[in-house]
Amino acid sequence: MPKCELKSKWIDYFNSLSNKYISTFKSITGCIYSSEYFYEFKQKDNIDKYLSDEEKYDKICGSI
Repeated sequence: MPKCELKSKWIDYFNSLSNKYISTFKSITGCIYSSEYFYEFKQKDNIDKYLSDEEKYDKICGSI
């Protein structure tokens, strides 16, 4: 994103979130994707790795 007021506001917003939740998260960032497809494409590897770790998956999902 080019240097502009909107970019500054975007950075300020995520900095404030990071500061508010510093005890829970190291930092919080945000992204804008051009479409849902690109978001899914970008996240696919991470989701696949998470789902393949059965122990971690079971702890989060609980029993059905």
